[in-house]
Amino acid sequence: MFVRRKRNVVVVELKNEIEALLENKEKLIKKALMHQSNIEDARKEVVEVKNELVELRLTKKMELKEVEHLVRMAKEKNAIEFEKKLAQVEVEKLKEATELQKTYYDKSMKDLKEISSEILKRLPNVNMSINQGHPKVGK
Repeated sequence: MFVRRKRNVVVVELKNEIEALLENKEKLIKKALMHQSNIEDARKEVVEVKNELVELRLTKKMELKEVEHLVRMAKEKNAIEFEKKLAQVEVEKLKEATELQKTYYDKSMKDLKEISSEILKRLPNVNMSINQGHPKVGK
């Protein structure tokens, strides 16, 4: 009997140990499934991050092209404005030169008139000389 009791105790202990192992097995399976789920979620997240990275790179490339285009347009606009200002300056210089030429011409004409009037004043009156030198016929 003693052996039998011992066997029963051993069997009960083994049954308890088997039940505990089965419970641990179920817990480990649940953990493994949870980890598997976490791994799948992580893989999905990695795929999403990669897609987002591709989109961001594409967006960056497009924005850089847009910035380059805007810089090019700004340079062209500045060049056009510079040409306009240069043309305005040239027009103003031309106006100034024309004004100076007109002033010089007016002064030259005035001086020429003064000189010619002085010359004419100094010259004897030709009509008078002719009349004085020759008596009029018929008087």
